[in-house]
Amino acid sequence: MKYKLLLAGKYQVIIDDIFKVLGEEFECVTTSMRAEDIVNHLRFFQPDVFVYCMNTEGNDNISKVIGALDTVKKNTIGVILVGDNESCDEFVRERENLVDLVMYKPVRANNIRQEIN
Repeated sequence: MKYKLLLAGKYQVIIDDIFKVLGEEFECVTTSMRAEDIVNHLRFFQPDVFVYCMNTEGNDNISKVIGALDTVKKNTIGVILVGDNESCDEFVRERENLVDLVMYKPVRANNIRQEIN
């Protein structure tokens, strides 16, 4: 059985890299930044890991992701933040207990594979 990764965020370069490099090894699905979409994907796709690919995310997007993870009881999935220092640090300040791993830019899909395996 393949690990399932749910990807969200504005850091499109790493999202594309994950699909290209890890697509054969992991089931990868993206979701929009709408809170309802994130919640629905978390509930119905049931990922093993939620990867939030951040690129100068605003507080509004960070709040949406935190709210969605809270709604679905984060304890059932791993959460990885990938992105710039400012966005990742802001997320951790808001809700450190939701985050299992923070990876700062520049990051490649292979780095994420090593952390998941």
